[in-house]
Amino acid sequence: MDDYPLLNLFWTMLWFFLWLMWLFLLFRVVALLRPSPVPVPAVSRMYVRNAASASCARLALTS
Repeated sequence: MDDYPLLNLFWTMLWFFLWLMWLFLLFRVVALLRPSPVPVPAVSRMYVRNAASASCARLALTS
């Protein structure tokens, strides 16, 4: 393989890219398996969603 320097470069880049993808996937899996540090209650999410839709409805009525 020493006769083909571009092929050596290609294989090096390929292995480096695969190593980076492996690290990326490893961190994604670890992040998904860890619990969330601060759970957001469903009530507050529902309130924000309803408050936003109510303000949109008020804007539609006033214009």
